[in-house]
Amino acid sequence: MGMFFKKSTISDNRIENSGRWPVRLTNFYLIDEYEFPATNFPENFFVQKGNFLHETDAGTQAVREGAVVVVNPGHRHTIKQPEEVVLTRLRYLPEWLTLEYEIIANSPNLLTLFFDQSWFRYPREDNLHV
Repeated sequence: MGMFFKKSTISDNRIENSGRWPVRLTNFYLIDEYEFPATNFPENFFVQKGNFLHETDAGTQAVREGAVVVVNPGHRHTIKQPEEVVLTRLRYLPEWLTLEYEIIANSPNLLTLFFDQSWFRYPREDNLHV
């Protein structure tokens, strides 16, 4: 007797939230274009699966599985031409973590990347880091 399994695919856009502030995770399952509005929070997107074009005010960039996209507060961005994309968004409130600022600021590891441009509000031409 043969067993057949249906290939797991994304059939429509779906959003799942988990976690509570100061750190919140959201999973996005995208097959259609999706515009993320500007927020007051720094956001890190981990591309779990798929390929897409990422459009910002600075331009459009091709993004693929395994990439990390960091979006600073106040900037909108759009996922275009998604191919069964699964994104995990990490939002956090950096001010809740200020008690450990000295440790974070002097840390030699990746932890400091999560605070990129979040501590200080000043104009910057480059609003996206990939």
